[in-house]
Amino acid sequence: MTHWQKQLETFLNETLQTQKDAAALLERKRELFAKNDLAALGELAREEQAIADRLKQCVAEREKLLQYAAAEGFKVQSIEELAKIVVPYTDDAFFALLRSVQRQSQLLRQHNITNWVVTQRAMLHASQMIEIIATRGRLQSTYTREHQRNIGTTGGTLFDFKG
Repeated sequence: MTHWQKQLETFLNETLQTQKDAAALLERKRELFAKNDLAALGELAREEQAIADRLKQCVAEREKLLQYAAAEGFKVQSIEELAKIVVPYTDDAFFALLRSVQRQSQLLRQHNITNWVVTQRAMLHASQMIEIIATRGRLQSTYTREHQRNIGTTGGTLFDFKG
């Protein structure tokens, strides 16, 4: 095993474990959102920060490896490109590890999108509840049929509702 291969393998293993931990945390967070368990969500903050720090370390290590590669004359923009140069194509285990990191990265993006959608829906629901409270349940349209502005006591709403 070459020096480069050993460094890349160590980096990929650390990255994969960090990604798995982040995905597990995001999954728990999604479940807590679904249960509306705000107390438990608040307790995740320290864990989220620790995983965010670990992910930042992975990014810093990636940049360092690419800088070392550039210093040695390798013109690469990614770990995958570097691996294709310094690791023998016959090392199936190494390239399986590389693909696992890539798949886990895609899974993390999907978890992030899911949590973002859940958060947006919760914010929309809260906004609607505030509007119902503010208007005492009687929604008024912003404009009348004659296109006259009708802001009423609440300042109006986005859509004309018949109520």
